[in-house]
Amino acid sequence: MHYTKVIVGTILLVSAMLAFSIASSYYLSHSASKIDTHIRNVEANSRADNWTNANNELTNLEKEWEKSSRTWALLIDHVEIDNIDNSLTRMKEYIKAKNSVLSLGELANLKQYVNHIPQKESFNFNNIF
Repeated sequence: MHYTKVIVGTILLVSAMLAFSIASSYYLSHSASKIDTHIRNVEANSRADNWTNANNELTNLEKEWEKSSRTWALLIDHVEIDNIDNSLTRMKEYIKAKNSVLSLGELANLKQYVNHIPQKESFNFNNIF
């Protein structure tokens, strides 16, 4: 009778951990997709030398990042969040200076930082072993 309680408790604990892992992976992927959309809008406006729209899209990107970063801080390494914050700060200055070369380079860095996190944190065999 005691072993049954241990087995059921273990199954419930493993199930809860698996459900949390799947939910957090979904959230990271979904929010990274939203952030990536804003990055692409900033990129398109930077390529077109439309700096007013690029700055507006950057403001939208920062708002989206501010909403997501609170939850991301609970799920991922803080170094990753610092990298994104630093990249956003540099990009803001490059867009103010209307420097398309530097802003496009920083946008590429930012896309890399944002898009690799869901892959890195996903629940798959490569990350388990």
